[in-house]
Amino acid sequence: MDATPASGLAPNPAPSRPAAAGDKVPPLQKIGYGLGCFIDMWGHWFYATFAYLVFALYLGVRPELIGIAMILNRVFDGISDPLFGWLSDNTRTRMGRRRPYMLVGAVTAGLGLPLLVAVTPGWGTTHLLGHNIPNYFWFMLASSAAYLPLVSCFNMPYQSLGFELTPDYHERTSVFSYKNIIQKFPELALFFCGQFLSMSVWVGATTGNVWSRVRLLFTSTSASVSYTHLDVYKRQILGRPKMARLFLANYAKTLRGGKPGHIEPEVAEGPIAELLDKVGRRTRKEFVEKWVSGERLRIRPGRSFALTRAGKARARRKFESWARRQPDPDFYRVLDLCGRIAGNGSLGLERYIVLVKGKKQPFILDMKEAAPEAPRAFLRARQPAWPSEAERVATVQHFMQYVPIARLSWIATAPVSYIVHALQPAEDRIVVDDLSEAGYQEFILQWARLVASAHLRSGGWKGSANLNVLIGFGQSLDGAARRRLLAAASEAASRLRHAWLEFKGSKLAVAPAARG
Repeated sequence: MDATPASGLAPNPAPSRPAAAGDKVPPLQKIGYGLGCFIDMWGHWFYATFAYLVFALYLGVRPELIGIAMILNRVFDGISDPLFGWLSDNTRTRMGRRRPYMLVGAVTAGLGLPLLVAVTPGWGTTHLLGHNIPNYFWFMLASSAAYLPLVSCFNMPYQSLGFELTPDYHERTSVFSYKNIIQKFPELALFFCGQFLSMSVWVGATTGNVWSRVRLLFTSTSASVSYTHLDVYKRQILGRPKMARLFLANYAKTLRGGKPGHIEPEVAEGPIAELLDKVGRRTRKEFVEKWVSGERLRIRPGRSFALTRAGKARARRKFESWARRQPDPDFYRVLDLCGRIAGNGSLGLERYIVLVKGKKQPFILDMKEAAPEAPRAFLRARQPAWPSEAERVATVQHFMQYVPIARLSWIATAPVSYIVHALQPAEDRIVVDDLSEAGYQEFILQWARLVASAHLRSGGWKGSANLNVLIGFGQSLDGAARRRLLAAASEAASRLRHAWLEFKGSKLAVAPAARG
């Protein structure tokens, strides 16, 4: 019997000794074993690294659904790992217990890895228990359930094989040292691959334009464009919670004050002052010259498009029928008409630019199809009845705005009605992504004040909340209430992005001129 030290501590391990000739593992064999960690690392961690990037940022799946999918991913892994560990322990072949499973697992897991993210926009939703669940979520569950057993088929025999390559303790340590060194390469590859796929050059990429995006990577400005715009893109998708809280705080403060306000150019500050100054220095003649040549509208790529003969005649009849009933019909005599391309609010809606005679010089009007209000399906309060959607929009704008837009009116045709007003230059806007942090904050404060002022200005009209109710609402917007509003806004933003991606994947997402 070996003697035990009086202290009760275990004896020191035997000093290192060279491994027996038959127990040594050649260096090339250690390297070969270490290369298997590529399947181990990428099979397990590729999906965890890129699931949020692909499904949340690019496809608009709600983060909590991705979290559920990742939890179930671990459940699937917890079932498949013991199963293949048991199978490889109890298998006897001429190739040994482990190698047949490793061969099948390596090939199938390698081929199946890209299929985990083989998705495109426009997969729709499934209604379940009162919720619309994106079909991407079901794809995540099904693909994980199918793929993780392939990884386990390789990984469990692979991990066990490392201990069986040699009976020598120190030689096994050397085998796993080689493996751990080689493992750093797939780890670094995952990191740089994440940075590569996060580049904004891939935003909006499709199978039809992917090669043009690849060529963009090698242009002289690609690196700066890609990385500087990545933060912009993430802000658009993830939002700015700090600024949202600032907006709600100033909105509630203005409501509590009970007095609507407006912005005069003389007292405006920050980006709003710059916008008002730019608008004040531009003449209407300069604006018209950008859009008109003779008595014809210019077709400006990305902003307007030529209509088919039938489409142009249909829009003209609707406009002229309305113009004849106006106090000054000669002002509205049509000279030309084309289609308009505008912001996301116009997706799927008819929108036209109408050039009319005007008074001293031609006048340009915007004619846009009016859509039902988005919250209608969720409102419990009774809403006023309106003869047409366009009359609702134009009238509400008239009451809420301190100075309504010029020539604001509506065309009450059925079943589609149209809002009419002076065309606003696309340049007359604030590009928030170009603002500094201080400029963005100033913009948010003024925006919140203007929104609250619009609500106060129209209070009590057509059964809407009166001034006392609005002041009380402002007083009720404490921390808990604001958190609930922000959570609802986040949910709405996620749904809107999903709808936008679904639209992009549909046949509607083609150039307006191609639709006729």
